[in-house]
Amino acid sequence: MTTDQLPQRLRKDYTMLLWLLWGAISIGAVTVVGASLTTIRDAIRNTNVPVHVSFDSLQGTAPVGENGQEVAVNIANGTLTVPSMPVAGTAAMLIEHALVLGATLTFVGALYLLFRQVTNGVVFSPRNTKIVDTLAVCAILVTGLAPFFGNMASNAAFAQVSNYTVDNPGGSNAIIGLTAAAGIGFLTSLFFRVGHSLAETSEGLV
Repeated sequence: MTTDQLPQRLRKDYTMLLWLLWGAISIGAVTVVGASLTTIRDAIRNTNVPVHVSFDSLQGTAPVGENGQEVAVNIANGTLTVPSMPVAGTAAMLIEHALVLGATLTFVGALYLLFRQVTNGVVFSPRNTKIVDTLAVCAILVTGLAPFFGNMASNAAFAQVSNYTVDNPGGSNAIIGLTAAAGIGFLTSLFFRVGHSLAETSEGLV
């Protein structure tokens, strides 16, 4: 017996907050999807390709002083415009943004299903646990696996413009993102599994 059989609808104010949250996330997802589609288009064209890169304590100047005076700055991130990416770099860009695109759309859809379940009074159930697992996988893909391919594309961009004399130092960011997403996903999934188990046990005692 599962708790799906005894629904108790969520209060209207909580329901509104959940759907407002989903709407805000959806708007952000539209921006991400649009950026990914643009990058995929640029990668396929492979002409003057803009590639996001990280710099290792790069020194430079910027007109941010008084009256636009040049001031020394440390540049951490930027965009390199590469005349033509190598095959491996293009493949890495396509994989990166295909992962982001697919995971983002799946995340928004899965979150909609979860919120619909919750607003209908079903919080802990096998279906919701599977949805939470799906959300965790999407988060891991976006924050961990996709940046891995992004770093490959960055290295390819550096190689092209520097004649293989500069590497991209941003690889550790992917590891941090992957670790955080995996940890949060595991704890959330465990929470829903334990909650469902406790709900079934309490129901059996009634």
